[in-house]
Amino acid sequence: MSDSRPVELEFSSKYDLQHAEHYLNKHQDGWSRRLSNWRDQQLARRALKWAGEPRVVLDLPCGAGRFWATLAEHPSREILAADYSADMLDVARRY
Repeated sequence: MSDSRPVELEFSSKYDLQHAEHYLNKHQDGWSRRLSNWRDQQLARRALKWAGEPRVVLDLPCGAGRFWATLAEHPSREILAADYSADMLDVARRY
């Protein structure tokens, strides 16, 4: 039997628009977080290089799209992204 009700995870309700915006901004809050974010982006670039600079990448869960600018540095790259939270996706689209 198939149940068509949406899955409601225990933590789902915390990912509202305010939380999603805070999640994106926290990575620029203070020197240590900016440094940590810079390092995360460098690791992502290295992983893309090791993977042969793929034309299509999957960002799952994409959260607030923190890695999208890095993923889009290759002009012909297609980014497929999804997240359980519609609010996270809304913030990602505006970023």
